[in-house]
Amino acid sequence: MLERINCFILKLIPSKRKLIQLYSALLHNAHIKGFISGKLFDGPLKNICGPGLNCYSCPGAITACPLGSIQNALAESKTKTPTYVFGIILLYCIILGRTICGYLCPAGLLQELLYKIKTPKLKKSQVTRILSYTKYVILFILVIGVPLMYALQENNMPVPGFCKYICPIGTFEGGVFLLIPSSNSDYYGMLGALFSWKFLVMLIIVLAAIFIYRVFCRFLCPLGALYGLFNKLSIIGIIKVDKEKCSDCHACINVCKMDVKEVGDHECINCGECISHCKEEAIKWKNIIADIRKERRQELALAANTEVKIVKDDSNYQMSNVSLKDSTNTKIKEEKDIKSKKDKKSKLNLYGRISSFILLIGLLITVIVLVNIDFSQKVYLQNMIADTFTTKLYSEKEYDINESDASVKLLYFYDDFNEEIFKQIADITTDNIDSIMISKYDNKEEYKLLADSQFADSNLLFGYDSVNQTEIARFSLTIEYPYIVILDKDNKVVVSEQNIYNDNYFYDYIKPLANNVVIGNEVGDLCLAQDISLIGTDEKINIRDYLGKVVVINCWYIECAPCKAELPHFSQVNSEYDEVEVIAMSNYSWYQMETEATLEFIAKQNYDLIYAYDNEGETYANALFGKTDTYPMTIIIDKEGYIRFKSPGSVTETELREAIEPLLG
Repeated sequence: MLERINCFILKLIPSKRKLIQLYSALLHNAHIKGFISGKLFDGPLKNICGPGLNCYSCPGAITACPLGSIQNALAESKTKTPTYVFGIILLYCIILGRTICGYLCPAGLLQELLYKIKTPKLKKSQVTRILSYTKYVILFILVIGVPLMYALQENNMPVPGFCKYICPIGTFEGGVFLLIPSSNSDYYGMLGALFSWKFLVMLIIVLAAIFIYRVFCRFLCPLGALYGLFNKLSIIGIIKVDKEKCSDCHACINVCKMDVKEVGDHECINCGECISHCKEEAIKWKNIIADIRKERRQELALAANTEVKIVKDDSNYQMSNVSLKDSTNTKIKEEKDIKSKKDKKSKLNLYGRISSFILLIGLLITVIVLVNIDFSQKVYLQNMIADTFTTKLYSEKEYDINESDASVKLLYFYDDFNEEIFKQIADITTDNIDSIMISKYDNKEEYKLLADSQFADSNLLFGYDSVNQTEIARFSLTIEYPYIVILDKDNKVVVSEQNIYNDNYFYDYIKPLANNVVIGNEVGDLCLAQDISLIGTDEKINIRDYLGKVVVINCWYIECAPCKAELPHFSQVNSEYDEVEVIAMSNYSWYQMETEATLEFIAKQNYDLIYAYDNEGETYANALFGKTDTYPMTIIIDKEGYIRFKSPGSVTETELREAIEPLLG
C-alpha cells in the first residue's frame, strides 16, 4: 500500500529534467510584474546573455537573448569588437553544449508541452534528418551574414536578420505578451506587415510543434545549431557510449525523437531518455572526475602488473585485486551490495525528490522576489509625483514638501552664490510660493554666512544638499548646476532642467500654477515645456517660443516604418498653414546611434519640418506621453500653449487636419 502511495505521489512530481526545465523557464522570466504592467525589466542582469532562447523584449525576461546579442554585436562590429558577447556564448558552448537545449531552454519546454497534446505524430525519417541542417543555413545567413553585411555599410544600421524576420519566440514573448496589458494598447498603432508575417510564422510553428517533436529546435533554431557545433567538446552533461558494451542494436537512435545519427552528436540534446532503453547499459552520463580516476587506476594497475577489476557503482570506480579463487564469492557479495543499495535508493527516492522540489521552489521564489524589488533610488522626472522629498535648512530644520500648503514649490540647486538671481526669486516668493535655495554640500558654510547677511529678511529658505548630492540626484539624471525644479500643489514635477533662473519661469510656470492652472500632459492642460536640441545645430528650442501658433510635436525615429510613413502628412500640413509649426522630435537613443542615417534621411526627403531630438532618456517624450517605447506619437498644442489633441500611434492626414483647423481661428 505504501509503495502505491509513493508511486502516485512520484507521478505528480515532474521528472528531474522537467523540473529543471520549468525552473529554468521561470528563472529566465523572473520579472513577474512585467507581465502585468507590460514594462520591460531594465536591471543590470539585462547586460548578461541567458543560455536559453528567451526574447529580450519579453516583459518577464531578466537577461538578454543570446541570439539577439550575437546579431547586435555583429551589427556593431565595425565600431567595436564583440568580445564580451562572444565570450559569454562561447563559455556556454564549451561547458554545456546542447545540454542547454534539453534542460535550460524555455523554447524547448514550450514545444515539448505542445507535443503532449494527443494527436497523430509525424515520425522522424531521412527527410527530417536532411531538414535538420536548415538551422545551420539560418545561423550563417540570418544570424551572422545579414548583421555583418549591414555593419559594413556606411550608415552602420543594425539589422538582426533572424530576430526581425523569423524568430517565433520573439513574436510570442516580445510581441504577444507586450500587447496583452491594457497599458500597452498604444502598440497596436505600430503593427504592420512585418508583424503580420512573423505572427503567421509563429502560428505555423506552434501548430507544427503539436505534430512534430521540437520542430523549431530541429529545423530552424540557429542557437541549437551553434551549441551543436560544440556538443562533443562540451565539458558537462554530454552522454557517452561505452563501445565495448555497445552491440550496435540502434535502440537508442530508434527511440530518440531528435534527428541523431549517433548518441551525443550535434543533434543530441542530451536529454538522457535513451539510457533506460539500452539493454547493454552501454550509455552513461559523461563523468569527468570518474573518467580521470579510472584512467589513473588503470595506469597504477598496469605498473604493478596485477590483475585489476574495476567495479563501477553509481558515481565511482572501485578497484580490487582479486584472484580467480575468490571471484565467485566476490560476485555474490557485489550482487547483495547492489540489491541493498537499490532498496535504500528506492526508500530515499521519494523523500529526495520532494526535498529537491521544495528547495528549488524556495530558491526560485527568492530570485523572483529579489528581481521584482526595485532597489535603486527613484528619480522624479518631469510629470512624475515627488512622493517624498526633504532637505536640510541652514536653521538645522528640515523642509518637507508634503508639509507645505503652497501651490508652487521652487527648488533651486546651485554651486555658485548668485545674489542677483536670488533677489529675482525673492521678489516673486509669497505665502503661496515656496522658494528653497539648496547649495552644494562643499560650500554650505560659506554660503550660510552670505545668506544670513544678505537675505535674512526675505522669504527665501536656504539649505544644503548631502555630501553625496543625493537630493539633486532625486530630480536629475546628470548632476549639473544650477538646476531648477518646480512642483505644483500636488508635488507633480512641472519643470526639471539645468538652467539659470529667469523671468520666463515665473510667467510660464509659477504664475499659472499659483492661479490653479493645471500644467501637465492631458488634453486641456497647459502643456509641459522643456528645451530640446535642433538637429544639425547647437541651438535649443522650446514650445514656449511658439506661443501664438499651433504647435504639433511628432515623436519618431529612423528605424520606425510607421513613423516615416506619416511624415509627409505633417510636412504637407506645415507648408500649407502659416500659423502652424510642426516639430519632428527624434528619439534620443536612436538619433545618437544613427546620426548619419537620420541626417541622410532628412536631407533626402527634404520635408518642411523643424527637426529636433529629445533629451537623454527621452525625458520630454516621457513627460508628454507617459512612456517612450510607443512610436510614432503626436501632440497638438493651441496658440495659448494648451493641449488640444494627443495620439499615441499613427495619425492620418485627415485626422491631423481635423484636429488643427478648429485651432486656427
